[in-house]
Amino acid sequence: MHNDFVREDGQWPPETVPTARDWALFDRAQSKGLNLLGGNAWSPATPIVVGGAGLVLGSGCSVRGGLRTESGGRLVLGESDWMLVTPARGRTSVVPLEDSPLSTLAARTWERIAAPMGVRVTAVTSAIFSFALASRAMHDGGRLTSAVLRFRIGQFHPAVPAYQPSFGLRRMPIGRATSVNLWSSGAAVVSPAPTTPVGYFAGGAAQTITLACNQNNDIDSSLYAYVLDITDERGTGALPGNIFHSLELHFTNITDLRPE
Repeated sequence: MHNDFVREDGQWPPETVPTARDWALFDRAQSKGLNLLGGNAWSPATPIVVGGAGLVLGSGCSVRGGLRTESGGRLVLGESDWMLVTPARGRTSVVPLEDSPLSTLAARTWERIAAPMGVRVTAVTSAIFSFALASRAMHDGGRLTSAVLRFRIGQFHPAVPAYQPSFGLRRMPIGRATSVNLWSSGAAVVSPAPTTPVGYFAGGAAQTITLACNQNNDIDSSLYAYVLDITDERGTGALPGNIFHSLELHFTNITDLRPE
């Protein structure tokens, strides 16, 4: 612990005789020092900031909360322990659909492709295709506020189809009972919806659909499985070939770094 010099600049000429004041200042400075060998409890009036080369803690040392460190800057956590974060943070994760588990029914009308990466519709159908979302994509303990589906129209359409692509998200108990939606109204579609063939095709470029998640959206992977449902275009004017690339998930209210 650094304290002020008893004498100015710490200069002590050879003939100096310490006075009662000197000894009193010595004792006062010593009483304010940290007993690093004997230990104790201190309440600094201001934060202690370590600069320069920093602070090195040996194996077995601990910091506030009983957190143990090891060489190399590693933190050692106990079983079912995780780090807390303050204030709450946000996070975005991206789920590539090309390697996501797809329902058996979809295998007859969809195919996986590598370029551009995704799943492509091979036959027009009114079926809903479901993708199981891996737990690593869902931030356990966080709140899912929105999801963005990336897709592209596979070919130019002479007319805009009666029903354009849409999607939704739901959760179901691990026991696979009845599921509930993560949004309160209508499946998500492109907004505003294209009204012309040129606008619908968009030059074959990637497009997005955004879903606002406003219910049942506090993530708990220990109790629920989460599912993405996609309905492709259908009805009059529908054609095959649309490609669905990925799902982007936006989380808020993350207060800890628990593993997925």
